[in-house]
Amino acid sequence: EGLAGRVAQTGQPLMVEDYFAWEGRAKVYVDPLFLRVLGVPLKVGHRILGVIMIDDNKPGVFSEDEVRLVSLFADQAAVALENARLYEAEQDQREFVETLREVSAVLVSTLDAGAVLDRILDQIGRVVPHDAATLMLIESGVARIEKCRGYAERGQEDMILGLHFRVADVSNLRTMMDTRQPIVIPDVEAYPGWVQVPGTGWIRS
Repeated sequence: EGLAGRVAQTGQPLMVEDYFAWEGRAKVYVDPLFLRVLGVPLKVGHRILGVIMIDDNKPGVFSEDEVRLVSLFADQAAVALENARLYEAEQDQREFVETLREVSAVLVSTLDAGAVLDRILDQIGRVVPHDAATLMLIESGVARIEKCRGYAERGQEDMILGLHFRVADVSNLRTMMDTRQPIVIPDVEAYPGWVQVPGTGWIRS
C-alpha cells in the first residue's frame, strides 16, 4: 500500500511530486501533511529490509543528486542494520544455548522422579516465558497432570493436579502421540478440539 509499499515490492526508488494527488497514496493519510515524497529501499542483495521515506512541503521534484545521495545512504544503512541484526541473533543464540546448558545441569542433578518433574517446570520459564504450565505423564493411554505451575496463584492447583484424560479422546494429545511432534495452538477458542476445564477460560494459547 502507498509509496512505501511499492518501493518495498519493486526494490526501486520512487518519487511523486504531490502525494495527495497521487492515485496510489495510502488511505491512512487523509490530510495533506506534505507534498513531494521520495521512497528508497533498504536492500541487502535482493532482500528488502525496509524503506526510507523523505517527505517535504516544497513543490516540485527531488533532484537526481538528492535521489542518488539518499540511495547511497540507504545502501550503507541497510548493511549496518543487517550487521546489527546478525550480531543480536548471535548473542540471542549464545544466551539460549547457555540457558539450555544450565537447565540441563539442574535437571540431571537428581534421580528423584518428583524432583525432576518439579525442576522441569521451574526451569522451562527460562526458555519460554508463560503464565502457567502443566506436566502430564502418560500410562495405558491416559495422560495425568502430575505437576503444574501458575495455578496456585489462581486458587486452581488442587483442581488441576490429578486431572486425567484419555489421549484418544483429546485432539491435541492424540495428534502429538500420533506424530511425535510438538503442537502449537495460537487461539484455543478457535481450536475445535480444545478441552475446556471449568475455571480456566483465561487460557488463550
